[in-house]
Amino acid sequence: MDFIVFSDEAGIYNRSLKEKSINRHPFYIRGNLFIGISDYKIIQEQFLKITQKYNIPLDLEIKWSDLYFLKHGKNEKLKEYKYVDIEAYIAELIKLVSSFENTKLLFTITDNRVQNQMSKNKMIKCHLQEAYQRAEIDAKDLNGFAIFVMDELNKEDEKILKTACHELTMKGDSFVKYKNIYQGLFIDKSNQSVGLKIIDFITGAFNSFLKNQFINKNNFLLGVELYKEYIRNSLRKSSSGVIYGYGVRYVPSTSPASEKFKNIEY
Repeated sequence: MDFIVFSDEAGIYNRSLKEKSINRHPFYIRGNLFIGISDYKIIQEQFLKITQKYNIPLDLEIKWSDLYFLKHGKNEKLKEYKYVDIEAYIAELIKLVSSFENTKLLFTITDNRVQNQMSKNKMIKCHLQEAYQRAEIDAKDLNGFAIFVMDELNKEDEKILKTACHELTMKGDSFVKYKNIYQGLFIDKSNQSVGLKIIDFITGAFNSFLKNQFINKNNFLLGVELYKEYIRNSLRKSSSGVIYGYGVRYVPSTSPASEKFKNIEY
């Protein structure tokens, strides 16, 4: 089976974040949505129907982060919409992709509360490498082929990452040789890609789930609900059903900070 991997981020990362930024963004997460080519054709068609059902213009881009501002009456872009309707719209799209048996999800996590010394580009590269390795494994097992699509960045960062991904897949690494994956990285505009729109919602919900686990058990409840109802079922797992290490991975994997992420109930 051939598939596309849509990759997007939640939170921010820089080598030295100020305390205010860390409080707002305790985690840097990359979500990776693995979708079979034939399934994606159906998802695109259903996305149009669902978007029309909620009377949302196709050129109006909605992000997970819009929910917070809409709930507090601070979202000018969505001022004509009710919070409950946008919440239901996002939930229906997440439910849609999770309904396909071949859909798989991988989240890579970095804890910003731990002092990290990697540059931003190196950190993103490490997150992508984790995803590329798992995509290669899955593509090989399925006798298929995979391509990666990522949301656009600034042009200089895009150039650096595209070169890094090309070199990685050409040369391989100590873990895998890349024979079943496109040797590079496609960059797309999120407002023009159904897959990137949906992985934004999914990664935002997972970020909220982690904040609920580590920051405030009484908050971020929508993310927890969506995670338990739809997202968890699509996570990559071991043959015995283990999620951590397969559908959730810490970056860098050798960091002592990874230990606390092993012990939560996914």
